[in-house]
Amino acid sequence: MISQVKGLVKGIGAQELYIDIGMLVLKLWVPDPSCYRMGQEATVHTELIWKETGPVLYGFESPSDILLFSELLKIQSVGPKLALSVLGYPRELFFKACQSQNSLELCNISGVGKKTAQRIIAELDLTKIALAPMSYESSIKSQARLALVNLGFAERHIDEVLMEYQGVSLDTCLKESLLKLGERRAATARQRPRTETETS
Repeated sequence: MISQVKGLVKGIGAQELYIDIGMLVLKLWVPDPSCYRMGQEATVHTELIWKETGPVLYGFESPSDILLFSELLKIQSVGPKLALSVLGYPRELFFKACQSQNSLELCNISGVGKKTAQRIIAELDLTKIALAPMSYESSIKSQARLALVNLGFAERHIDEVLMEYQGVSLDTCLKESLLKLGERRAATARQRPRTETETS
């Protein structure tokens, strides 16, 4: 059983990721391939599912994502493709929608209609999948998010920047995010109208 893949990103598709592990290149289906970068090393946790056409390998940021993926597949009308769409949606918003029974929020997920949203709310056992370790705050990106919030950056700007990163270390995520957020803050300061004191 393949539980984790580590190697260089050799190709990126609409929802596919190709990882060179040395002797061969593996094709994985992931929630958001655009988060990976060509030529960059990535560590991806995996789940192997056998279909009529053969084995299919799915890739995730963490083992907890695999647990959520597996629980979603137990829900009527939710297949692997739709489960990946759910995992590609901001985790905090997803869990809040489930907890508050907000089906309209879930309908913002690609492929999720009203009936499917209601099934997810009714059938997904948040207690069973251990909400604490599954939460947004437990991932590498969330640790980086917390650190950046403490540094005074706007949360919406942080979330926009962090969307670009997946499968990278916390150190890399923080360094590159700080660079981009710093550039954005500087650009905003340059565009701010000058006061009379500043112009005198």
